[in-house]
Amino acid sequence: MTNRKRLIFDTSGINRFAEDRKSADPLIAGLISGYVARVTATNVEESIATDNPEKRSRLLEVCKELIKGEGGEIIRPFHWITEELITEFERNGAVNWGNISLRLPAYEREVALQEVIDDDVAAQERAPAANVKSTFETVFTDARPHFEELFRTGKESRPSSVADLVGRLQGAGGAFWNFGQGLYERVAKSKPDEDTIRRFIASVLHFMRCYSRSVLRNTSWQFERKTAQSLLPIETTFLWQFICRTATSLCPMIEVNRAVCER
Repeated sequence: MTNRKRLIFDTSGINRFAEDRKSADPLIAGLISGYVARVTATNVEESIATDNPEKRSRLLEVCKELIKGEGGEIIRPFHWITEELITEFERNGAVNWGNISLRLPAYEREVALQEVIDDDVAAQERAPAANVKSTFETVFTDARPHFEELFRTGKESRPSSVADLVGRLQGAGGAFWNFGQGLYERVAKSKPDEDTIRRFIASVLHFMRCYSRSVLRNTSWQFERKTAQSLLPIETTFLWQFICRTATSLCPMIEVNRAVCER
């Protein structure tokens, strides 16, 4: 066990390392000498999906170099970790992180040896990713008119800021807890009451902070891509819904991921 701080990279950072290995190598060496580097399954899967074999190999080589240091590892996808957290809470009424499996040895081996990854596996990764991207964008475009009608008729007021929106979502009976209940139910097979979902989220508060940062980052991405005025509050609402209700339902992509593990 090490007390060094951990680093987790966005895939864009891994891309930058792969683009200029000569400059990246000493930086990677310095990083893994002072920190524990964690590569996510998402980093690996996005690298695998690269259609150019040479670039794909470079990306995976960066992943391999990052986990060479003390404690370096590849960790499981977000939705797998979420499933384990819920199962642990259902079993014990609390979450002991020591009981949660984060590491993916099968991914680490494949990144090192690249025995399974080839153009066919890359194509399998790309296909569902394209469908998910389309679904992701449709969630916002299809829902907007319904929200605009509520605001136009005065049935609801438009949130003035992200803080205003979050306050509404997290009030008693708010959508934040409702969406959490839906996600929890998919794993536990029974719907928790609001008190239970509040206690669960409190038990995984550090995890939720990371989750919230991911939400805000993706919200910013959506906001930057749109040109119409005042989209942020509406789209943040639907981002919560989309993530919570689809995290464990992206079956084609999940099956490809697990196939890589099993092979």
